[in-house]
Amino acid sequence: MKVFCKVARNPGSVLSLLPDFMQLGVLCLVSVALFVSGAALAQTVVVPGVGVGAIPDRGTPGCGSQGPDLEITFAAPELTNIRDIEVGIDMEHSWLGDISTTLVAPDNDQHILFASTGSTTATGCGSADDLNGLYVFSDILPVVGDWWAQGNPYPVGNYRSTTPGDVAGGGAEANITASFDSSYPAGTWKLLVSDGGGGDTGTVNAATLRITHNLSSLTTTFAAGNGASGNAFNVTAKEAEITVRSLDIHLSGNTIVKVFTKPGSYVGNLNSPGLWTEIASEALNGSTGTPTPIEINDVNIAAGQTAGFVVHIQSGGTILYTNGDGSNENYANADLSLFSDIGLQSDAPFTWTGFFQPRVWNGTVYYTVGEQSSSCYVSTTLDGKAFSFCL
Repeated sequence: MKVFCKVARNPGSVLSLLPDFMQLGVLCLVSVALFVSGAALAQTVVVPGVGVGAIPDRGTPGCGSQGPDLEITFAAPELTNIRDIEVGIDMEHSWLGDISTTLVAPDNDQHILFASTGSTTATGCGSADDLNGLYVFSDILPVVGDWWAQGNPYPVGNYRSTTPGDVAGGGAEANITASFDSSYPAGTWKLLVSDGGGGDTGTVNAATLRITHNLSSLTTTFAAGNGASGNAFNVTAKEAEITVRSLDIHLSGNTIVKVFTKPGSYVGNLNSPGLWTEIASEALNGSTGTPTPIEINDVNIAAGQTAGFVVHIQSGGTILYTNGDGSNENYANADLSLFSDIGLQSDAPFTWTGFFQPRVWNGTVYYTVGEQSSSCYVSTTLDGKAFSFCL
């Protein structure tokens, strides 16, 4: 249902049922729409391996039992809602069938990427083909072909993980991600590489662990029903530090959107521009009922602490929000709480010409939990949009 109206606002008149963005002679829109959640944000953590080098040779003639492990480590941040795990190994070896590779999580969950390729018995030497380049083991990337059915030297590229040889029926595709939990604390992952045949030798030149996981999120509402040129809200971290990484806002129209933040609450501080830091400025086009993502600089909030946020637009659009009723200004989950009770009107941020209360910010906060390592990341939405950042 859409109702259009044009009303003159007279000083001192009571127009509580009309949208806050209305000024003299401005067209207003009241809209009731079914809200469908937007694509969840995902983050791909890319961690280089430490400890690459020569693979210890078994040392004795023949094939079978493995020699000592080359242990390559990956210092990964906390990971929640894991969607995909991928391992890249740049390596050289003159006898593929000798090699065993195992990925180990911080809690010792394990998955064999490949081992004793081509062998069907416990003492078989397997494939005599050479490895020479980058081999990526992924559950989802397009692949070169069957890991057990390539020529010499083995073509570089993407492959599925396979079950170990040494037994009849080895070489079946095996899902990497399914071997691990959906979440892990910050910690050390390991890639163990060993040689099960005497004589032929090799080296791991580089290794990379890529883990894609959905960002955690908290959504208020996208009920709309009102709007103006801005909104303010507070985010408070509960038991652990959080990092706010992205927002969805409720925007109608085509305009420049700016986001600001400050340590502590917005309450009592909206007329102090020197306290605020701009963390986003982007030209966006939004529509009623549809979340509009906006990229922001990361905001770290220590456990028990609060950060205030202001979302503001220039002319040409409306920040949509919802009238408060005393029961819909607070939102929370296990990691954070969010409070919002004010709408803002002005052509420029922090020169407000109107405050409207109570008004509830419509949007989603995307975040990660825990102290983050100094790494570079690539973030993507589920519909394929991507951006990158470093911590």
